[in-house]
Amino acid sequence: MKTKLKSSFIIAYLAVLLTFLISTVSCERAQQKLQESISNPSVSDLENALQPDVISIKDLTTNAEFVCRARVIKVAAARERYDPTMNLVMSRIQLAITENWKGKLPSTVEIRSFGGVLDGVPYFASELPQFHKNEEVILFLKNFEGGLFPVLHAQGKKTIEGSYIQGTQEKLGDFKDQVLAATR
Repeated sequence: MKTKLKSSFIIAYLAVLLTFLISTVSCERAQQKLQESISNPSVSDLENALQPDVISIKDLTTNAEFVCRARVIKVAAARERYDPTMNLVMSRIQLAITENWKGKLPSTVEIRSFGGVLDGVPYFASELPQFHKNEEVILFLKNFEGGLFPVLHAQGKKTIEGSYIQGTQEKLGDFKDQVLAATR
């Protein structure tokens, strides 16, 4: 019984995330994957449907209302009612904005993200960003119903490691230049 409930929760959770993904960036491939997953709604189909294509910095910037450099002040996860039918683990992330690259955010702001760590248990899928206190980040953000969220989840969050973007060989200054060029 517990396994069946856990599977049902995962499928429902992934379905909400997929809906959010499709509303973030209209994409024929994601819609096609959704249709395929609806015909055979297994967890693996829904997980595959959630895997977005890697999007360019220009496209991320275009789809974002705000692009900023920030430091994570606080991360708090809780079960929240995202819509009338879904009670999900959501994170509220407090940020200190150090630079606005597109749009103008106040010096401190709260954003939201699906997933989080609740009572020591992680509730994340690979496409969801994870935030950590004192982390330095670049965020591509957009207002959605329920708050300010990263565009395309994990793709809308880039972690700064020294003078580079984590996981790449790209220098922070070059990355910033690409974002600023995309705003013109």
